[in-house]
Amino acid sequence: MNGDTSAPPANQDAGSRPALSRGGGVAWPVSSQRNTTVVHIKVSRSSSLVVVVVDDDVFLISSFQMQFMLLFSRQGKLRLQKWYVPLSDKEKKKITRELVQTVLARKPKMCSFLEWRDLKVVYKRYASLYFCCAIEEQDNELITLEIIHRYVELLDKYFGSVCELDIIFNFEKAYFILDEFLLGGEAQETSKKNVLKAIEQADLLQENIDFQMRLFAASRSSVGVMTAYEDLLLLRSSTRCM
Repeated sequence: MNGDTSAPPANQDAGSRPALSRGGGVAWPVSSQRNTTVVHIKVSRSSSLVVVVVDDDVFLISSFQMQFMLLFSRQGKLRLQKWYVPLSDKEKKKITRELVQTVLARKPKMCSFLEWRDLKVVYKRYASLYFCCAIEEQDNELITLEIIHRYVELLDKYFGSVCELDIIFNFEKAYFILDEFLLGGEAQETSKKNVLKAIEQADLLQENIDFQMRLFAASRSSVGVMTAYEDLLLLRSSTRCM
């Protein structure tokens, strides 16, 4: 979970790099000259197995789909929810209520994994927030913990020492970061640099849209036009710095 899953540069020595880059089910061969076969096997409705054969070497890469992710406070207040399986609103509320009560009732030194219904629940507390995920019984709990930790690292990198208030007042950013990281419950981009770059581009686009709206609203006021012009100069100077 700590490395970039993109393919290495073409001029890099094939013998000096690892056989596969493992992150979110992404794999690339050691050399284009070698005989490589990739087979995707569906194990269950939410998990799969990728078999990669490079010459006579066989690599197995487990890829699974997270069922859902919940973020809630020590007081039981839900701060973020992301569902990757189709459920009714009534069922979502019931699951949320049961899991929040179950996790909050557990002692700090108890295991972060628990069996719940026909799923496994993996949770971890960061400051005043609990990050809780559900996976199927055969899926890997440690990988899920790494996914949670990587999401926290992304939040911390973007907000700068993220806290519960950042999630409350900027929940749309928290969702956007999560969507850049996970797609359909699977890790699609493990590089913090690439995720944050996408967020910065989206922020810049939003600033441009906001500026155009302010300029249009202030078009009949000379004072408003001057203020919008000053904002444009500041926006251009900040863009050059990036």
